[in-house]
Amino acid sequence: MLYTKIRLDFKYGPKNRFYRVVLIKGNPDLFKLGVALLTSLEATFEHCFLITHKGVSYVMAPFMEDPLDGYKYLGKYHLSDLPMNFNLEYDTGDGWDFKCKKYEEKVELKSKKTIILLEGKGQGIWEDNIHSLYALFEGEIDKDFDKEDEEKGIYKPWNFEIDKFGDFDIALDINEINKTLDKDSQANYEELYENEKEYIKQSRVCLDDFHKTDNKRFNILEMVADQIKTKDFVNKSFHKLLEYFNEEAAIKFIARVLINYAFKLDDRADNFTDQGYKKELEKSTKEILHLIENFKL
Repeated sequence: MLYTKIRLDFKYGPKNRFYRVVLIKGNPDLFKLGVALLTSLEATFEHCFLITHKGVSYVMAPFMEDPLDGYKYLGKYHLSDLPMNFNLEYDTGDGWDFKCKKYEEKVELKSKKTIILLEGKGQGIWEDNIHSLYALFEGEIDKDFDKEDEEKGIYKPWNFEIDKFGDFDIALDINEINKTLDKDSQANYEELYENEKEYIKQSRVCLDDFHKTDNKRFNILEMVADQIKTKDFVNKSFHKLLEYFNEEAAIKFIARVLINYAFKLDDRADNFTDQGYKKELEKSTKEILHLIENFKL
C-alpha cells in the first residue's frame, strides 16, 4: 500500500518544538485526513477544524451555513486535491494552526493502518488553554513548575497528563503511540462523521463550493424579500419576527422555512402550493416565537 508522508509544524512555536511526521494511507477525503492528523496531535474534537491554502478553505458542514469566499466542503475533496503545502486549523481563532507539507515521494508499506506516526515532539494540543502553551514556550513558566496559577490563567492540560509543565517536551514513545493511533483515529472519524451526517440531514445546509461572484446562495433571500412585498402571509410572519429579530435574521428564518418546505415536497413528490407554504410558515413562526417568549431565547 502506498502512503503519503506529511509533516505538521505548530505555526506559532519554536522550530522543532511541537511537530509530527506521519504516513497517511491512500487518498482519504479531507474530513478523514483532518481527523487522522488531529488525532496524532491529541485533539479531543471538542471544536471544528478546517484545511486551508491560498484563499481556499476546506471546511466542515457548520461553516457552510454562512460561508465566506473560497469555502469548500472538505468531505467532497481528497488528499490529492491539496498542494504540497497547506494549513490545518483546529478550534479556529484560538491559534491551533499547523503548517503542513506533503512529501512528493510515496512510501510503500505492507500495512493496513490508515495513519502511522514516524516522529514528533510536544505532547499535543493543549485543549482550551493555548495561553499556557505560549507561556511555556516564552519562558514565563519554569519547566519544573508543577502547580497551577489561576491568577495568571496557567493551567495544566486536561486532555493529556503532565506532572511538571516541562513534561510537555518529554520525548514521545513512537512505538507505544502507534499501537493505538490508527484505532483511535478511526473511532474519532466514525463518531464525527455520524455527527456530521446528522447535522447535514437536519440543517439541509448547501455543500456547494462558495464564491462571492456566485450569487446562487443569495437568490433565496432575494426571493423572500420579494415575497414580503407580494404575499400577505409572508409579510405577516415577517413583521411578527421583527419583534425579536432584525430584518436580515427574519428573512433568513423565512428562507430556511421555505427551503425545508421545498425539501419535504421533494421527498413526498408533492407540488408546491401557497396554501402549503403558508401553513408551514405560520407553524414555524408560531413555534419560534413561543420558544422565545417562554424560554427567553
